[in-house]
Amino acid sequence: MKIEKIRIKNFRSYKEEKIIELHEGLNVFVGENNVGKSNIFISLKKLKMFLENEGNSYPKDAQTQHAIFLKSDWNLARNEEYMEIEVIILLNENEKALLINTLMKGVALATEEKLILNIELGNKISIIFRNKWETNLLFPIIKIDEFYFYHQSFSTNPDVFKANNYYSVEFRDVIEFFSEENKSFINIVKNILKDKKNGRIELKDSEFYKTVARIFFKNFKIFEDIRQKPEGEEKKVEESLDGRDAAAVLFNLKNGQSELRKKYKMIKTEFHNYFPQLNLEVIKQYGSLDIMISSQDSDYEHSLSQVGTGILEFVIVLTNLIGSKNNVFVFEDPELHLHPSTQRSLSKLIESHSKDNQVIIITHSPTFVNYINVMRNTIVRYKEGQTAITQLKKNTFTEQELSKLSKELNGEKKEIFFSRAVLLVEGDTELGALPIFAEKIGKNFDIYNIFVCSVGGKKSFSLYQKLLENFEIPYAILCDEDALELKNVDEYKNKLMLNPNFEEYLINAGFNEIIDKAKREIGRSKPRIGRYIAEKIPLKMVPEKFVDVINLVVNLSK
Repeated sequence: MKIEKIRIKNFRSYKEEKIIELHEGLNVFVGENNVGKSNIFISLKKLKMFLENEGNSYPKDAQTQHAIFLKSDWNLARNEEYMEIEVIILLNENEKALLINTLMKGVALATEEKLILNIELGNKISIIFRNKWETNLLFPIIKIDEFYFYHQSFSTNPDVFKANNYYSVEFRDVIEFFSEENKSFINIVKNILKDKKNGRIELKDSEFYKTVARIFFKNFKIFEDIRQKPEGEEKKVEESLDGRDAAAVLFNLKNGQSELRKKYKMIKTEFHNYFPQLNLEVIKQYGSLDIMISSQDSDYEHSLSQVGTGILEFVIVLTNLIGSKNNVFVFEDPELHLHPSTQRSLSKLIESHSKDNQVIIITHSPTFVNYINVMRNTIVRYKEGQTAITQLKKNTFTEQELSKLSKELNGEKKEIFFSRAVLLVEGDTELGALPIFAEKIGKNFDIYNIFVCSVGGKKSFSLYQKLLENFEIPYAILCDEDALELKNVDEYKNKLMLNPNFEEYLINAGFNEIIDKAKREIGRSKPRIGRYIAEKIPLKMVPEKFVDVINLVVNLSK
C-alpha cells in the first residue's frame, strides 16, 4: 500500500480544499510552528482511528465517533459546512487480489471470469470522510474506479447511502448478467442501476468494506512524538509503535522461527552499526522481559528503560522498521530528545528503509529534509487565515539540476526550507559578515527567520533562484559587479550589486586596514574574516549598501 494523495477541506486550519501529493519513498513536511503541519498528521490519525473499529467490529456508537472527531476539528469559520478528508491509496497486486477474492466470496464464477473482473477493478482506492457536525457521523465511503462502497452495499452514486428509501439489487443477481458478450463489470452495474433512483448493490455477508479498512489500518503506521518505556510482560505481538511492547516484540523474534530469528539478528547488527560501542540484547529474568544495553569497553549494562530517551527512540524505530515492506510510516517530530549526531543516524536509518516503504516525516529539523530529491519536500505555511501548501510540480528540475542540488543542500543550507526569506550572496566572506551587520543595526536575522546562503560563485545564482521561486520563498541577492556578465542577471529579483566585489567594496569604503588585520589574525577562513570585519566596523560606519540589502530582505520576510 502507498498513499498517492491526501485531500483536506474544512478540517482545523485547512479551510479551503488542499490536495497534497505524496511520492514513493521519503516525503518531508516542514514549516514554522502553528502553521498546520501537525493537522495533516492528525487528520490521518483520526481517519485511521475511525476505520480501526470498522475493520474489527460494527457498529461504532455516536459517543465513540465524537470522541474521535470533535466539533473543534471543523474549521471555526465554517463549522456548519462539510468536513472532508480523502486519502487516495495505491494497492499492490496481493492487496488487490485479496479484495477481489473478498468481493467474489460465495459467488459461483469460473476462474477465467474472475481474472477478467480482476483486470477491471483498478488498484487505486479512495477513502472519503465527508460529514457535517451531526449526532451520527457517516463512516468513510470507499471509492474504487466508479464505485462507491459503504458497509455492505455499493453504488455509482455516493449520495444513495444517505437516502431512507432506495432501490437495491443483490450482488449475486449482478453476476448473472455476466457473460462472454457482456463482461464489463462496470457497464453491467451501470445498466442495472440506470434510471433507478437511489439504486445500490447489496453485498450480503460481505467483508469487502472491512477488508479495505483492515488493509489501511494494518499498513498505515504512526510513530507519535511520545515514546513509552518498554514493559516486561510477555505478549504475542509483532510490532510496537509506541514502544510499550518493544521487549515482547524482540523476545518473540529472538525465540521464533528461522526468519524471525534472522530479523532479530539484523536489528542487533543494525543497532551496533549506528552505536559501535554498544550492544543490544533482550532477556527474560524473574519472569519479566527486558531490553539490555551493554558497552564493549566496560562492564556497563543497563535496562533500556534506564538509558537516554534518544537510545530508547532509536531502538523502537529500528525494531519496527527492520524487515518492513509495503507500509506507510508517519513520523511527527522524530528529532525530539535526540542529540544532533543521533538525529543524523535516525535520518539515515529512516531514509534507508524508505526504499521498501513510504515514509512521511513532519519535522522542524533540517536534518530530516530530503536533499537527495528536493521534489519530495513540502513547505507548509499559514496565509490569509488558513494553511497553505507548497509543493513542486513534476519536472520542475532536470535530473542534472536535482543532482547538483543534492550536493549543494547537503548541510546547513537545508535551513532554506525553514526560512521566511533568504539572502543569497556570492561568497563566504559576505556569509560571515552580513548577519553581524544586521544585528548591529537592530535587524537580527534569527528573529526574522532569515537565512543567508552563499551560492559559491555567480554561476550558481540561477539554480538557487529557481529553487526559491518554485517553493515561494522570498529572497534578495547581493552579488558582485561581474555578475553582469551573466545573460539572465536582469531576471534576478531584489538584487544589489557590489563594485567590483565585496572585499574591494570595503577597501574603497576605507576599511583596508581592518581587512589586512583580519587576514593576518584569522588566516584564510573567509566566513571568519567576514565576521571579524563586521565586528570591527562601528555601527555608524556600516556601509549603506549593506544596510539597504538587510532592510530589503527583512521587509521580504514580513
